[in-house]
Amino acid sequence: MDRLVMQAIAGGASSVDSLKPIFQLPERLLVECLVDLMDNALLALDMSGSGFRLTAFGEKIIREGLAFFGERLDDAGDMTFLREDVAGRIAPGQLIWYDRAKGDVQSADGLWNIPYGDIEQALIRVLKKQDKHLHSVESIVPVRDSISFRVTVGDRGISGLPNCWGHLAPIIRVEAEKRTGVSHDAQQRQSEVGQDDDFWVEINVDLSDVLLKASDHVDVLANAIEQADSHLLILSAHASETVLNNLKEPVRAAIRRGVRVDCLWGLPSLNEGGESHAKTTKKWLQEIRRLSDGAGDRLTVNEEPLNSDAKVLVWDSPDGSYHAIVGSYNWLYGLDEPAAERRGSEVGIRLNDPRLVGNICTTLAGWLDSGGQQLNGVALRWRNIGRSLAQTECPPASSDARASAKVRLIYDESHAEVLREGLVNASQRLLVVSHKINRSATGNPNSGGGKLDWLARRTADSEFSFVLVTGRNPKEDSWTPEDQRRLEALVQRVEGSARLGKGTHSRALVYDDTAVVTSYSFLSATRDKRHVGVMLRGPIVASALWDAFQAMES
Repeated sequence: MDRLVMQAIAGGASSVDSLKPIFQLPERLLVECLVDLMDNALLALDMSGSGFRLTAFGEKIIREGLAFFGERLDDAGDMTFLREDVAGRIAPGQLIWYDRAKGDVQSADGLWNIPYGDIEQALIRVLKKQDKHLHSVESIVPVRDSISFRVTVGDRGISGLPNCWGHLAPIIRVEAEKRTGVSHDAQQRQSEVGQDDDFWVEINVDLSDVLLKASDHVDVLANAIEQADSHLLILSAHASETVLNNLKEPVRAAIRRGVRVDCLWGLPSLNEGGESHAKTTKKWLQEIRRLSDGAGDRLTVNEEPLNSDAKVLVWDSPDGSYHAIVGSYNWLYGLDEPAAERRGSEVGIRLNDPRLVGNICTTLAGWLDSGGQQLNGVALRWRNIGRSLAQTECPPASSDARASAKVRLIYDESHAEVLREGLVNASQRLLVVSHKINRSATGNPNSGGGKLDWLARRTADSEFSFVLVTGRNPKEDSWTPEDQRRLEALVQRVEGSARLGKGTHSRALVYDDTAVVTSYSFLSATRDKRHVGVMLRGPIVASALWDAFQAMES
């Protein structure tokens, strides 16, 4: 059956609908067959969006009449990431697409164990060892599947286990040893740790890189627009007419001196039924172009939402360096004036390392590609910028342990995995800052626990501190007294405290000396929106966030 389906796809059938008339079988059976073919790296998604296609390995099976359908991931680099992140299943929502256009990017040992935000960076590292240059990663679209994954325990360690779930490795290893009777030595385990470390970037960190007030973000945005030499990207979940009008003259000045300005918004509107951001931004774009003559073509605004709650600012300096700020602040919407000066009202982290900034640029380009919007070449432009930055040689970080940090980027629902890691593994302190809180945090007695349910597995410890901060009270129509009791019981179990930081729009996580600064609201439903966050291992940022939010009144 598998071979017949492959032959049909090779003959032009590319979807379940086109296969059904050929085989006269229930859709369920055809889907199961497609899943098996994908799981064996024989089938992939067509980059043109036209359905399924055979991988290079699948074509070889048909061409040479091979009977062996075993796993051959090394022969199917275009399939590796798709297979890993959806665990061999066809999943709803977006999938990772990786196009190997010229055929000379080969998968390498361990490559399929890389979270999707680091794909391009990892490929560059592998290719540099081979004296090759990365030239074709057409589109990288983050996965929004469940947290299911498939792992393999073998002589070379564990593969297929996402880094954020690394704390499960000992449990998986013990279970594998029970089933097989094969023990894995300490040297193999150490290699897994080294593999995880390969995908962190060590950088110098200063307290001035941490932004803790909305007003700080306003100042940084003004400076970025003024200093940008050739490129400026502003990504905001929301946009308001007031803020756009305030930015009108600075943006006009930037495009008139030759800067390409890309203003992107992620969500349809602030409130259901409110004025759409498409209407607001289109009016603003037309007015600036009308007043700027030919220079107006250097300003681009998306026409459709990106389904993104991410907040990112990227710009270049006259010396050729690029800078980015990632965090909670809506650059095109702002924050209410009374809260703007409040410490902890917003949180952001400045990144100057070209590898990290390049990673962001490439991922944002993939988001734009996946939406199919024709935006004056914005996606290609930022992909090329990202690729160039990611291959930049960087000086070593400071030898001062307090001045350096290991940093990586996290995307989308990887944040939920990091939250679980903190809830399980934090030994000294744990801080969770969320713009909103709803039942996804506490769960429902009838349908299982919520995001904070891991606290129920801990016991009170006098040396452990837990602080929860939310910027809003839950909505009354979706939060019952039982929900409140469940939240209080979870917090009290670890003798922690819950605080309402009125007006706080921040989203952050601290466990021990690890910090996350992000757009992701840890304690509310994300509804499959895209997010960008920065994860830092080192005391400077973690302590700064802890001090700022612990000071809020309970």
